[in-house]
Amino acid sequence: MKALFPGTFDPFTIGHYDIVQRALGLFDEVIIAIGDNMQKSPAYTLDERVEMIKRAFEKKGIPVMVGDTDNLDRDNINEVNHSSSRVFIITYKGLTVDVAKECGAKVVIRGVRTVADYEYERTMADANRDLSSGAEVSERGSGEKVSEGGSRVMENSVEIETSSEIETVLLFSRPEYAHISSSLVRDLKRFDKDISRFIP
Repeated sequence: MKALFPGTFDPFTIGHYDIVQRALGLFDEVIIAIGDNMQKSPAYTLDERVEMIKRAFEKKGIPVMVGDTDNLDRDNINEVNHSSSRVFIITYKGLTVDVAKECGAKVVIRGVRTVADYEYERTMADANRDLSSGAEVSERGSGEKVSEGGSRVMENSVEIETSSEIETVLLFSRPEYAHISSSLVRDLKRFDKDISRFIP
């Protein structure tokens, strides 16, 4: 099963790296999706972030495939199944739920450091589930039909077909990484402090 790990990763920290490593113990493939957020002024370009993440895994001997959603199709992302790589890096613009569907990922992974993170991620998880569910309602007589997502519901001769939803899995930060955030690392960099211990 594929899982999508989205974020701006500006920069990619040891906390992010740890989340991916732990996710690889739960899922067959992890797609790291670097969002191009127009509302933020990134410290690192998209290309720099892709290279930073790629280097972090390759120096640990973990092969990585790189792509982007401009040339992404289901066949392209499914090539991961036929390679030795279990980590795929893409860049994207738009909604996370849309890129998850494009990649064929049924799960979105999020890291949680604080209670505030949890509240935010719960809201986003609910929104993603709602946006991905797309229920269709049609009048029917007797009989049942299995929907694309595999569910079957009959209510007073009205059949509600539900498509598969995107679920969110929250992984809590290890205590030693809970204080590390991309914004902290950016601030330290701005004041010319050594950030090497926060970057994988």
